[in-house]
Amino acid sequence: MLLQLPGAPVEPLLARLRQNRAETLLLCGVHGGVLAEGVDYPGELAIGVFVVGPGLPKVELERELVRERFDAESGAGFEFAYLVPGLARAVQAGGRVLRGPDDVAAIVLLDRRFCEPQYFERLPAWWRDEIVRCEDPVPLLEQFFARRPARPGL
Repeated sequence: MLLQLPGAPVEPLLARLRQNRAETLLLCGVHGGVLAEGVDYPGELAIGVFVVGPGLPKVELERELVRERFDAESGAGFEFAYLVPGLARAVQAGGRVLRGPDDVAAIVLLDRRFCEPQYFERLPAWWRDEIVRCEDPVPLLEQFFARRPARPGL
């Protein structure tokens, strides 16, 4: 298991992933952190991502002002101040493992809120078409990785 620690450099973690050929590594990071934005994991460097929660921004004065403004204008303050930015983070995290048409990876959304209409309807359409709801993702992940095609040239 590799952990993203506050202030720690990213390159040693990425170097460990690149050098690894013998074992499964779990890289733990946070929504919006340096491992979730601006870093690509090409080829087999990452074959799945667990998105724990929709990544809603923390409550703070500026965001609450945005929420109040949109509540007054359209009644959709929570949606614009919290929901849309949070789901953008979740989708971006999923996008780390699917960068091109040949990529095959598992994206596991771990939070019941992803099933609620206001969250679910704002996920990308192709995600909504592929989502499988279950209580225990382990058997489905085992099946997925058992039938996952080998990438050419790897």
